[in-house]
Amino acid sequence: MRGRAAAGITGTNMFLADGASAGQEVFHVHLHVIPRYADDGVRLRTGTRRSTPDERAEVADRVRAAFDGG
Repeated sequence: MRGRAAAGITGTNMFLADGASAGQEVFHVHLHVIPRYADDGVRLRTGTRRSTPDERAEVADRVRAAFDGG
């Protein structure tokens, strides 16, 4: 953390896209580490579509079922 503070970095974003539907364009594992600074004006956007609470609950149910073997 000392190096981060010395560089003036006050935060970090990490971005991993795994699979084409997640926006992966280079098909090997890589993680983007983006240093952030107070009031840097950077705004990360992932798209314009927003999910509803019901859609999120449905996805959560499917993920739980997959982990439960079902």
